[in-house]
Amino acid sequence: MSAEPTSASAAAARPLTADVSSGQFALRLEGMSKSFGAIRANEDVTLRVRRGAIHGIVGENGAGKTTLMRIAYGFYQADAGRIFVDDSPVDLTSPRVALGSGIAKVHQQSLLVDSLTVTENILLATDQPILSFGPAQARIREIGQQFGLAVEPTRRVAQLSVAAKQRVEIVKALYFDARIVILDEPTAVLTPQEARGLFAHLRTFAEQGKTILIITHKLPEVMAVTTDVSVMRGGHMVYEAPTTDTTEEVIARAMVGRSVALRMERDRTAGHEAADLKTAPETVLEVRGLTVADDRDVVRLRSVDLDVRAGEIVGIAAVEGNGQSELVEAVTGLRRPVQGTIRVLGRDVTTSDPRRRREGGMRHIPEDRLRAGVNPTASVRENLVCGRHYRPPLAGRWLMRTQQMQRYAAGLMERFAIVAPDASTRVGALSGGNMQKVVIARELEEGARLIIAAQPTQGVDIGATEAIRNELSRMRDEGAAILLVSSELSEIVDLSDRVVVLFGGSVAGRLSGMEIQEEQLGLLMMGGGSGSGPIDA
Repeated sequence: MSAEPTSASAAAARPLTADVSSGQFALRLEGMSKSFGAIRANEDVTLRVRRGAIHGIVGENGAGKTTLMRIAYGFYQADAGRIFVDDSPVDLTSPRVALGSGIAKVHQQSLLVDSLTVTENILLATDQPILSFGPAQARIREIGQQFGLAVEPTRRVAQLSVAAKQRVEIVKALYFDARIVILDEPTAVLTPQEARGLFAHLRTFAEQGKTILIITHKLPEVMAVTTDVSVMRGGHMVYEAPTTDTTEEVIARAMVGRSVALRMERDRTAGHEAADLKTAPETVLEVRGLTVADDRDVVRLRSVDLDVRAGEIVGIAAVEGNGQSELVEAVTGLRRPVQGTIRVLGRDVTTSDPRRRREGGMRHIPEDRLRAGVNPTASVRENLVCGRHYRPPLAGRWLMRTQQMQRYAAGLMERFAIVAPDASTRVGALSGGNMQKVVIARELEEGARLIIAAQPTQGVDIGATEAIRNELSRMRDEGAAILLVSSELSEIVDLSDRVVVLFGGSVAGRLSGMEIQEEQLGLLMMGGGSGSGPIDA
């Protein structure tokens, strides 16, 4: 492999040094090119994956890695190039054909049906009849024992944790005798302890001859679990190396084309607490006794108290499904609580609609940008001005002012490095990372007293992550109150002044200052530990 990042304009990284004819490669993508209209997603990309390797694929949003992996499991067909599995040429015309060739994909979001059992979910993807339940359950248990994956075939998926659902997805891939497994952001919703368990499973797969490809934005996990790493930028392969021969800093520079601050250094000894309550920062958000149910009237959040003061970031740490989404929806006015009160700057907003809360200084970065963050059929300009389009200077007495809107949107696109042909581009045509930048630019631009940031860097590349975290820190330093919900524990640790941990919909612990450590957070998120702290955390 090449040992130094090549130029972004290079057609491809130098190939692996091993002899192609030696049979060392489980998968080879040779000279792959793929375009979507005028957008060149992949250009003459070569990727060679050693048999038994755990191979990391990294790059910025829009770098082309997702397109390349979709070609690898048959979701897309390349415009040019050849694919080899175990040195035999293959034509992967669909995911089913890819599965027949031994390639499976484990998606970032679980595709399992909650109302079905583990066995039923796996058989759903086969042509096997219902009478196959017995043999299928035996096969699932056999795979679990062989690879150390604890899966009970008769359990309903709705009863499983997020980590257990991921194990089922992997078992499903192995059920079909996949020799090459592609994982997309596999630790996105796992605690550090669960992530280490997953890494142990992946090492077991590799030792037994399976080949793993991991698409990820998390460089620490690249260094922790992969054997090889490939970096894409601008549709090209720009860097390849054995993981033992590189560093996070080198990989980050290859991804972005410049040096990147991987962690934010914070002085945790100072804090924001004031000995004299008369000089304490103003309480911007006050939540008392908040109980919230989901769409099926199942209570997901129980009697939660928390405060967020001006000039601080309070982090919410929780494994997916422990009430954090319902908390955000209640605070932002998207869901009516069962009981409890929500005050913003001393005003009771418990029953106020989202528009009134926004006009009072609340801003919301939603966790699901497609469902609640952008209108994919509208333009970048229309999405950026949404929420202030009816106020001066963007609107007059009767009409919106098109020129002012255009200048305003262009300024935000430049400031937040939103990559799009122009402001009239449909947001749905942008990469996920650039969609997120549109949301961030709109919500953090002006007048924010309280920012509810739910998964603000989810699915964005390392350069955009750095920019978003810096922006949140800047807003905090300028006096905004920020409630940060993130599955990235490094983000919670780096940014938060105080942390509230949720487990089972209740507060499992409260940490501040030097107490905020990933290991302790992970324990509390799984219901262990003994977090403590003031009731107004």
